[in-house]
Amino acid sequence: MVYLILVFVCLFVCSLQLDFEVIDLSHTIGPTTISLPINPAFNFTVLERNFNERYKIWIEGNWFGMSEHTLTHVDAPAHMSMGKEHIHEIPLEKLIGPVVVLNVKRKVAMVQEYGVSIKDLFDWERQFGRIPNGAAVIMNSGWDRRYPHPYAVFNTRNISDINTYRVPSWTFQAADWLLTNRRVIAIGVDTPSVDFFTGKTLPVHRRIFRDSVIALEGVANLDSLPPHGATIYIPALKLYQGSGSPTRIFATFPKC
Repeated sequence: MVYLILVFVCLFVCSLQLDFEVIDLSHTIGPTTISLPINPAFNFTVLERNFNERYKIWIEGNWFGMSEHTLTHVDAPAHMSMGKEHIHEIPLEKLIGPVVVLNVKRKVAMVQEYGVSIKDLFDWERQFGRIPNGAAVIMNSGWDRRYPHPYAVFNTRNISDINTYRVPSWTFQAADWLLTNRRVIAIGVDTPSVDFFTGKTLPVHRRIFRDSVIALEGVANLDSLPPHGATIYIPALKLYQGSGSPTRIFATFPKC
């Protein structure tokens, strides 16, 4: 009887594993990690990597340091809005939901500093239906293929001058329309910022955080997701008073 129960449990678990695809939407943090030059460089120090004679076992331990806003990461509302939620205050239900992928790769091929428009949102809804409540809406510009090369990611010849960066992002008008007319948990990009670097007031960040919505930046592998029907998971570090957090974002969707 016990054997039959174990067989049933194994079959059940295996069936669950085969029911959906899992897609990693994050870049790997390491020696080539990209962050704004105003931030300290990524630091990875080996503390122990040897056979421990006391415990008779191989042991590895490391120390690392980096900006909260490094590579694939979450911006908490407190990042640019005084009195809003820090990363440890964001409830888990705002870190999971349907994911809407806006494919603007063709437009970006023609205009590298393209901004997601209200028309892009209308076109998506015309094809796939109303953006679902609690969704994370993410721009897919194909920019993730440029990682981990900083000059390509920031699209500049002068990496030390942020004013020369030219990347696709969101227009204020599209972000404002989305937040005014739909209930979303996140607005995201596969580039380093939801705002154009040439802007002086970071209007998209301001608009997002005003509604206590999070921003996702540096998202990867969006080509592996369908435009709708997937669920996104945003396991940000529960960092006390954090203005953001690197995170290994991933998504699942049913197998065909």
